[in-house]
Amino acid sequence: MDQLQQNLRRCLDGKRFILVLDDVWSENCEWIELEDLLMGGEKGSKIIVTTRSEKVALIMGVTSLYHLKGLSEDDSWSLFKQLAFRRRQLAENPSLVTIGKEILKNCAGVPLAIRTVRNLLYLKDTEIEWLIVKEKLWEIDQDENHILPTLKVSYDYLASHLKPCFAYCSLFPKSCHIEKETLIKLWMAQWFVHSSGKDHDFEDIADEYFKDLLFRSFFRDVDEDENGYKSFKMHDLIHDLAQLVAGTEYFLVNTSVENMSERTYHVAFDSTSCSSSSWEVPASMLNARKIRTFFLPGKQGPGKRATQDALISSFTCLRTLDLHYSGIENVPSFVGKLKNLRYLDLSRNWLHFQNLYASCRTCRHLNSPIVMS
Repeated sequence: MDQLQQNLRRCLDGKRFILVLDDVWSENCEWIELEDLLMGGEKGSKIIVTTRSEKVALIMGVTSLYHLKGLSEDDSWSLFKQLAFRRRQLAENPSLVTIGKEILKNCAGVPLAIRTVRNLLYLKDTEIEWLIVKEKLWEIDQDENHILPTLKVSYDYLASHLKPCFAYCSLFPKSCHIEKETLIKLWMAQWFVHSSGKDHDFEDIADEYFKDLLFRSFFRDVDEDENGYKSFKMHDLIHDLAQLVAGTEYFLVNTSVENMSERTYHVAFDSTSCSSSSWEVPASMLNARKIRTFFLPGKQGPGKRATQDALISSFTCLRTLDLHYSGIENVPSFVGKLKNLRYLDLSRNWLHFQNLYASCRTCRHLNSPIVMS
């Protein structure tokens, strides 16, 4: 990091620059450290910050604050009409047009909300079906700057088997790329994927779950290759929705876990917020004995690792354990005692080759492959 800082100062020293920090949401004070590195630029240099939180803007000390509005009524209707009507004759139905314009009032000109509502209406062709959606939306009490309640309606309409799959995505940090294959295996490890017959392959069924959520605009920025979908991201608003519906059962740790409930079943540490140097085993986790998912924050020192091993060994209901990049050289002995474990990630560790056979024997009860790349 020291060398990177020196290079940055050398690049900016005496030069005019423009820096865009897009979609900033963290309310921590890391900005102060970055600000010091940018002071060598020539007068007239500019920094543009985009954020959905006015508190973030105030923390960053912006000199000019611009509140962006949503799409105009005409532009909103143009986008809605393009997305919601499958056939031209539907777009010419005056009753559907009237209902559609009333529905748009709940979208506050936000394109994401318009696309999400579109998914509720796309396969509905009758006036009664559109009225049901409209009544559902009009029950919402929200201001124009808070679109989450409207987005939640799309979650409420999800099939029951898709709801836990979507909520599970709340364990990933905002704006991160999520590997589709990994997510599918995690769903399977938690028994979220259900087969209607003996001949159905669980991974194929999970793949259909993924495509269904993708069609409904819960996922975006999908990377593909000749074999299909590889990875994706979630819009920050959709991530907020996932955390909203996840409730106390899912917990993404940013800086503290004081609000962790005894009913928390799935825990992940955001490595971008929880530094390995300051992370400590939280006392509140000692009461959460029914944890089924545990993602570690990253590399830990030997002292902390001993404490964390003792903690994890108490999670007798654990189904998913992520130890990637944790600095281990041997598979912890407690892993063999986790009888419900179905997914174990040991990747990015310098495991000794002589330990690989022992690792496989220790984890022989796993019903999913061990990630050891």
